[in-house]
Amino acid sequence: MTSGIGAIDRVLARVGKRVVGCIERQGSLVVQARSIVRAAPCPACRCWSGRLHGSYFRRLAERPVLDEQVVLSVETRRFKCLNADCARRTFAEDIHALAGRHQRRTRSHARALHALGHALGGEAATRLAAELGLSTGADTVLRELRRSAFTRRKHVPRIVGIDDWAIAKGHHYGTIVVDLERREPIEVFAGREATSVAAWLRANPSIRVVARDRAGAYSEAADTALPAAIQVSDRWHLLSNLRDNVERMLHRLGPQLRHAAQQVTVGGATLGRQGLSRGAGLRAWQRLSDDRRSKRLALYEKVTALRSQGAAPSKASRANCRSTIEPCAISSPAAPFRSAHRGREVQRRWMPTGAISRTGLPKAATVRS
Repeated sequence: MTSGIGAIDRVLARVGKRVVGCIERQGSLVVQARSIVRAAPCPACRCWSGRLHGSYFRRLAERPVLDEQVVLSVETRRFKCLNADCARRTFAEDIHALAGRHQRRTRSHARALHALGHALGGEAATRLAAELGLSTGADTVLRELRRSAFTRRKHVPRIVGIDDWAIAKGHHYGTIVVDLERREPIEVFAGREATSVAAWLRANPSIRVVARDRAGAYSEAADTALPAAIQVSDRWHLLSNLRDNVERMLHRLGPQLRHAAQQVTVGGATLGRQGLSRGAGLRAWQRLSDDRRSKRLALYEKVTALRSQGAAPSKASRANCRSTIEPCAISSPAAPFRSAHRGREVQRRWMPTGAISRTGLPKAATVRS
């Protein structure tokens, strides 16, 4: 605990405070600090004054130390401004490095709440903060997030992407602007007219590259507001345009493609990867698929050989399961790889005419009343 108090003393020394005592009160460790500041500048006129007007104590919550709640009781002095032309008569010494104005927690405590809120949100951050010894509420966490958004240094965008988004699909649309360097949205506003987009672009002259779709409004806005900026098509729209053009070309050349396909002669069954060597380039699921395909192809060739010799289906069933024999009985090299919904065709091939009911099942299997 002594080392923790020593660290607090070094931090307080940066703002002109000195630790004079430490007491335990209502389950919290209260660190008392006195001010050693003898003069301070007026925040309005920047004139220094050493004339003391009074003092008061600020209670600031700090991060826990060894599972003990820590509260800093810091003396803050007020001085009288000696400049007769200044509008302020009294002012307090500046401890901005320790805590902000009207704040009841140190900046270290506020940074911890901000990190929890940014990662988890309000309610979840509150639950985790309670486990870490940081007493707070969901509203407080959200206030810290909003406060940090205002105090954070604004990033100057250089490369942005502009696109529309549906507020009410088919009825009302808006525009979103994304900083492509930082990969985060920086502006959202209603409407997708060229005038509103151009007004926003004029307010941000630092933009050098604008990524957009083929919408004429965004192109017109960029040409009007930032004529020197480079306009590019984003990757998603490039791929989408390529897909649309390929589909239109295939629809247009459909008769020619069908005619060309009829001219192709296939010498044997298409084996996919069966003709390739089993190397390290294939994944585990690909090798398993190849093994299963090879087994089914071997079974098909065996059944075909039995059938060519005039063997009855019952004889083939004794060596192999009938559920496999029936699909394989179709005289096509691709038969082992067809789906099971073709079983009705196999039943009609092996059963005599009239042996199948309207439901597709053998009449012998139907329930009789």
